[in-house]
Amino acid sequence: MSLLRSLPTSTISNLSLLNKCTVAIIEPIIIEIKGILEIAIQDVEALVGSVLDVVLYTVSGVLSLLDLCKLISAL
Repeated sequence: MSLLRSLPTSTISNLSLLNKCTVAIIEPIIIEIKGILEIAIQDVEALVGSVLDVVLYTVSGVLSLLDLCKLISAL
């Protein structure tokens, strides 16, 4: 999943203001990105020690190798 797809539209809009960089503009964006990354890291850490079928499980079944490769290439 792309980080930009996870960010609210308002945050993405604020990224266009980077040519006018100030702490007031950048700080809330960085705080939001940090929060998203912290949650993602916790989710990954929760999978440590799990069997591969659990890690790759989706609503429609276990990811195929091809689907996994597509996800990784989208990063």
